[in-house]
Amino acid sequence: GLYLAVAKLLFSVIHPFLLGLLVCGGTGLFFFLYLLLKRQIGPCLHAGRRLMELHLVGFLAGIIYLLELQGLKLSSAINAGILLRTDLLFSLLLGFFLLRERLSKVDVAAMAAMVAGVLLVMGVSPAEMESFSVGDLMITGAAFILAVNAYLIKGRLKDVENTIIAFYNTTITALWFAASATAAGIWGHWGQIPQWGWTLVGLCTVLNIAQYLSYYQAIKLLPIWLLRTLSLVTPVITVAAGAALLRDTVTLSQLIGILLVGGGVVIISLAQGRKAGTSFGECEAKGRISTGRR
Repeated sequence: GLYLAVAKLLFSVIHPFLLGLLVCGGTGLFFFLYLLLKRQIGPCLHAGRRLMELHLVGFLAGIIYLLELQGLKLSSAINAGILLRTDLLFSLLLGFFLLRERLSKVDVAAMAAMVAGVLLVMGVSPAEMESFSVGDLMITGAAFILAVNAYLIKGRLKDVENTIIAFYNTTITALWFAASATAAGIWGHWGQIPQWGWTLVGLCTVLNIAQYLSYYQAIKLLPIWLLRTLSLVTPVITVAAGAALLRDTVTLSQLIGILLVGGGVVIISLAQGRKAGTSFGECEAKGRISTGRR
């Protein structure tokens, strides 16, 4: 949540492509050094039959980051924080249409509430459907690809270490941003970044690394349904940080939308928790799941 607000603040002095390159490049370097110290760099670079899947997941992660940062530039940190949580909604829809997973009446009702909440957060009026933000659509698109990537990681990369997945995700994403910066012709903008800007870039990189590490540790210790519910702290922090750093304001309709999306996530997470069981052993038996880009 804090990352989104700080990134939005940085857009006044740095292009999103350069910010993504610095943050993802720094994060990728961290995981490279980590794997080097653990003497796992060999297996990482020669992942055998999983190499294709690792590159595909990294490729999609790059698209997610590009959509997220470019969408954040055109939208608000508050909208980004809540719209990115719709990955749960898309996960349920993908499971229903692709894997024929059954949806309960509670799931359907919660999904309807989330859709209504998303429309309110985006400021879409039922009487004027053309009133939307391109940035909000890009962020929602990032949430959809995030859900797709999560299914790929869960289904194809169960036997690969999380740190190896994180290394490929961040490194390939950094290459995405490097190519985008080249195409945009903005390599000469480095000198325009003030000292405080570099400090905040460093903060974003640390937050990104901490996000990867804490998420993977939480996967090992917490049931997935509980982890999903606790992830609601992200938009809460984003709202607080947006108000403090960016002087963002939340309209009544957006507040109602945030509550609808948050309530939908809680209801679906609790329902999934009852289906899957809440003990550590039961969750491990169900198989590991990872976030789409992380």
